[in-house]
Amino acid sequence: MLWLRWPMVLGALKNENCPSQPSCENSHRHESLSCWEKVFAEENWESRHWMNVGAVNARDTDIMEWAQKHGFMVFTHDLDFGALLATSGASGPSVVQIRSEEVRPAVMSRIVVEAVRSFAHELLAGALLTIDPRRMRVSLLPLRNQKE
Repeated sequence: MLWLRWPMVLGALKNENCPSQPSCENSHRHESLSCWEKVFAEENWESRHWMNVGAVNARDTDIMEWAQKHGFMVFTHDLDFGALLATSGASGPSVVQIRSEEVRPAVMSRIVVEAVRSFAHELLAGALLTIDPRRMRVSLLPLRNQKE
């Protein structure tokens, strides 16, 4: 299935490294975010941590442009990426955002993997997927102004 090869760039995780501990499960929120690369690798999903792709001080728009150009979607905890999609009217890249204070893979990986699998067709077409521990919501791109 195509979604198993769906690449992700860890967009809002510009400064974080996976801790050198054997397990990412007990690390702090920012440290655990980059450990998502391990979760994605277990699913055979290609991913790139932004710090290995671009400048640490890159603008969110730079990350979005890179992801679009290279066929990646953005996985993030930063709601600014969804806002960029809304204000720009862009048709890509797809963005998967976690809306939770708890972002450790030990807590959220099953939910995220399930959501990406469930909405694979939408993500391939271009979508904003918002995930919190209680629900998930997908909006196809381009996002429409609610007043229209």
